[in-house]
This record gives sequence, structure tokens and C-alpha cells, in this order.
Amino acid sequence: MRHPCSGDGFDGNARTRSLARWRTACLSMATALLLVLAQPAGAQEGEPQPAAPDARPRLQFYGFVQMDGGYDFGRVDPKYYDRLRTSALPAAPDQFGGNGSAYFSVRQTRLGAKSRVPTAAGPLSATLEVDLVGAGPKAGQTTIRLRHAFGELGALGAGQYWSPFVDPDVSPEIFESFRPPGQPFARSVQVRWTPMVGDTRVTVAIEKPGARADGGDYTDQIVDRHVKFRFPVPELAGSVWRGGRWGHVQVAGLWRRMRWDDVTGDEYDLTGSAAGYGVNLTSLLRLGRHVVRVQYAVGRGIENYLNDSTADIAIRFDDGNPRTPLEGVALPVQAFTGYLESRLGPARVLVGCGRQAIDNVEGQLPASYHAGSYATATLVLTPAAGVTLATEYQWGRRENASDGWTFDDHRVQVSVRYRFSVAADGS
Repeated sequence: MRHPCSGDGFDGNARTRSLARWRTACLSMATALLLVLAQPAGAQEGEPQPAAPDARPRLQFYGFVQMDGGYDFGRVDPKYYDRLRTSALPAAPDQFGGNGSAYFSVRQTRLGAKSRVPTAAGPLSATLEVDLVGAGPKAGQTTIRLRHAFGELGALGAGQYWSPFVDPDVSPEIFESFRPPGQPFARSVQVRWTPMVGDTRVTVAIEKPGARADGGDYTDQIVDRHVKFRFPVPELAGSVWRGGRWGHVQVAGLWRRMRWDDVTGDEYDLTGSAAGYGVNLTSLLRLGRHVVRVQYAVGRGIENYLNDSTADIAIRFDDGNPRTPLEGVALPVQAFTGYLESRLGPARVLVGCGRQAIDNVEGQLPASYHAGSYATATLVLTPAAGVTLATEYQWGRRENASDGWTFDDHRVQVSVRYRFSVAADGS
């Protein structure tokens, strides 16, 4: 008699084969779950899509070399000699010397690489892009600045990329590099999820927090104290995009929490917190040979997401509370941009304007930045494939908070751009 656990169906080899089948089944289930989580909802509808005819990995190098040269009839902070930044225009007479200066720059030159690799969970894409516009402590220098470092697998993405609060497609294709003031134009370090794609796209992300403060009249008192800024939670941004051949519309939102702690330990306490939030409404409309781009943003404490803006938080005096005589408040801001692009034979013409305004508080200095206005008119020619010539008129105005000062700047710029793109396919 055979032992119950022996025989053809119960020998050691059979048990090994059974365990192998279980492992294979579990691996298949885990892979299927990853595919469901990573796959955007729009890609799940209908019948299964056939495989792409070319499923090999793809690598593309792209970019352009650009030279900008022009004449500034006014004056700007020398760190922004080749950029019309309204917040960097003079806040007082002769702050940056006399008017009138010529400039040349190659700082808008750009280099990038994109890859696309097929995987069991769908295509894996990655982007790395830099330019030569020095920023932060390197402002004014011609040096490498990271623009994008982002990877995406299906609906899941991570790295540095445009915040969902931004709609980069409505940014006008002009050659002035700083662009209209107040337009959301921030690249953030983030983890994002895009559960729906297609004619309707939904994106949400948690992002690296950050903000700037304006101590105003009380800067010296704050510097002498031990006030530490911190962010208890990541920032939350999301957008809903709806589009077609006619163009698109997008509604985006942003929420953040900021806190500062006074650890001086005396009779005063400057500890406080504030919430920042905003809404960004954008649209791109295609009307035959014309393209219209419009944007309106409004919020409080979101200035570091906006192009050419200043502090998110400012100090207000609270004379009713001797324990906390200074209070930090999130500054309200609103901004509008509108541009029209028209094709006239071999040329393109772009005209438009933008403006942002910040509601200042009494604790800020009279010369603090209040509003910026901006307009450009551009003629673009393409004499050969990959070569672009542009002539552009630029105007910008700065308005101070409460001393009545305004400053207008006018510029004329000529730009030459040489584009390149090389793709390499392999297994």
C-alpha cells in the first residue's frame, strides 16, 4: 500500500511544481494590481488597445541655442539685465543708476533629454532639462539651472515638474524670458497622480512647501529674535483640464499651511501661522489662424507660485495684544494675462498684456512692491527649419505700496534661436 502522501500526485517534485505555480499566480496578481493603480482611468475604457508598432526604448535629445540682444531705455536691477522683471524695476529715484543700456545674453539656451521605455506596467517616461538662467544666489550669472527632472509610470509621477496649479500652455510664446507678472509659472518637487486622461484630465499632487516673508518696518526687530519658519504639511495642488481640437480650459487649485515659531523666550511671542490658497482659471482657444491665451489667478499667500511676485507673508502691527504685538498675514493677490497670436503668411505676430496686484498691509515699507503691469508685441519669422528670428517691443511698470512711486521701462529686443532634436532608438 502506498503512503497517502506518496504517489504520482504527492511526490516532492509535484509539491515543488505546485509551489512554483502559486508563486507565478501571486506575481501575476501583483503585476495586475500595479497596472490598475498606474493606469489612467481614460486608458481603461473600451477594448484593449493594440501594442504600438515600435515598442523599443526611445531616447531624444533636444533644445536650442538662443541669443538675445537689445536696448533697455529704462533701468532694472543688474541681476536681471536681460529680463523685464517689474518687481526688480527701481523702487526709488536712481536706485540702479541712470537709464539706458545695451545688453546681450545667451542665458535662455536650453538642453533636455527625454526617454520612453516599455515595461510590464506600461511605458516609463523620464525628462531632464536645464537652461543657463542663473537663479537664487546665482541670479545674473550664465550658469546651469535645473528646469525639469521628472519620471512617470502610467498615472504615477515624481520629481521636479510643472505644478498642477500651472497651465504652461497658456504662457505666451514670447521671447522676453521673465514673462507676464502674476502668471502661475512654478516648477515644484512633487509626487503626482493623474487618474484620468483623454479629453478630460484630472491631476493631483503633493508638493515641496516653501514661502517668503516680508518683515517690512519690523525687519530689524524680527532679525534680532529667534523666529523659525516651518511647514507642517506638504502643499496640495490639483487641476481639471478639458480640451479638444478647439483648445482647452483648466481649473486649478492650491492649498498650503505655513507656520513660524518664536523661540526667544521673553515677554513677547511672535509665533503664528497662516493658510495660503488660490484658484487659477486658464483657457487656450484656437480660432483658425489665431490662438487666444487667457489666465486669471486669485488667492492669498501664494505669491511664490506666481511669476515676478514677492513675499507671501507680511507683518501687521496688532496694538491690542501686548503679548503678540506683530502678526503675520498671508497677502491677497490677483493677476490676469491675455495674449493673441496670429499667423500672417510666413510670420507670426503676438500681442498681449498682463497685470498683478498685491493687497499690501500697513507693516510693509512704503516702497514695497504693490503691482506690476506688462505688455509685449512680437514679430516672429522662420527663415529655415529650426531657425527662428524675432523682434520684440517690451513694456513694464512697477507700482509701490504707499509712497506713490511708479516706474515705466521700455525695451526693444532681437532674438535668434537655433533648435535641435536628435532621437535614438534601441533595444
